[in-house]
Amino acid sequence: MKILFKITIIILIQAMIAQSMSWARGITMPLEAKNPQINTLSPSVNIHQGLFQTYYAAYFNRDLPEKNSDQRLELIKGVKAVFHEPKGAREIKFSTGEMAGANSYGVIGDEVIFQGKHYYAKYAKNDIAEKRYIIPQAKICKLLNEKEIKGVYTARHFVEFESKEGRKRKTILFDMFPEGETLDEIIRWRGRIPEDKALAIIIKVARVVKSLHDIGVYHYDIKPGNIYVTADGAIILFDFDLLFAKQEDFLERKLWQIGSSFFMSNNRLRLSKEKEEKLTKRKIKKLLANHQSEDVFSLLATLTNMLIGDNFFECFDETHGMRDFDEAASRLKHCYIESTISKWLYAMLVKALKTEKSQFKTVDEFIQRLHRYMGNNNSYSLPDWLNTAGMIVIKFLKTEDVRGVEQAI
Repeated sequence: MKILFKITIIILIQAMIAQSMSWARGITMPLEAKNPQINTLSPSVNIHQGLFQTYYAAYFNRDLPEKNSDQRLELIKGVKAVFHEPKGAREIKFSTGEMAGANSYGVIGDEVIFQGKHYYAKYAKNDIAEKRYIIPQAKICKLLNEKEIKGVYTARHFVEFESKEGRKRKTILFDMFPEGETLDEIIRWRGRIPEDKALAIIIKVARVVKSLHDIGVYHYDIKPGNIYVTADGAIILFDFDLLFAKQEDFLERKLWQIGSSFFMSNNRLRLSKEKEEKLTKRKIKKLLANHQSEDVFSLLATLTNMLIGDNFFECFDETHGMRDFDEAASRLKHCYIESTISKWLYAMLVKALKTEKSQFKTVDEFIQRLHRYMGNNNSYSLPDWLNTAGMIVIKFLKTEDVRGVEQAI
């Protein structure tokens, strides 16, 4: 009797979904069709007029911009750091100079003027950090320019400047970002991102990551804070401090010791916490046999962050380096019951969170899985006129469904 009741309810729901297809299509109508006057992203407009979802519907299918044809990134020496207007091409103006704050790696970010143009500069606090992060980063950025990789932050110059104190520092000059925001800022300011929009974003990011992997380069710090969304909907992947191209480079720079714990697999976390004297190169290589899967796990965690919103970080204790992916899975379960994410996506992400590793060895596998299921999304898209009693029945059915998914995992 119970099974017959469930089947009857499901048939009724499917009939109502079919009747409401025209209503559902109206939700995903491009922004230009609804309001032809609005065609650019303005944070104030989106926040105060509630256009966040329609903005995504309109812009996230656009292609990535073409790379600038300038591929040079040769080291320019003999440049002087100044704190006034540069008088010649051999002067670089720093807004804060070496007083700028460094991140935990000892890398400093600053805005500068060089040869009459504004750039974002990255240089190191000391010689160790320079050798570990800046010089390797410049070499790989040059490779990205030569290969004309789209969707990555463009490095324009590699300069060795002399400070007022007579210190020589190497700095990479990146193009300034166009109008837009980081994905982290979008989540923090506007809340969780609807499933279809989140998938559109993560596929674009995954394609950029695939283009890196295709030339043997690994990002190793993929997270919403390192993904920039331009005003016209393009994706720019940036922050190349941990970028590497060879296993030897990875080992020499000891990159297993660092990373964003919220977005790294259990393998990386275990390595980062082990004492160096207990680690052998063989052990490190065994634990990190597939660098692609490490980047894919970061993509999965990023997608989770988009779907459950800023609450994602409540599952972690940053001070003590503790994390609770079970809690993140619990929040995903709530989203599934509330019909904001579909069954297949819930199952895929919970599997990653429960095992704390990627079930995909390559980015290609991840992208193919997303494409395969996006057309068969079985989440409920019900009209507003559905009564409260009907929603209660659906939540009951989906709760039972969740239990089945969790048992299978």
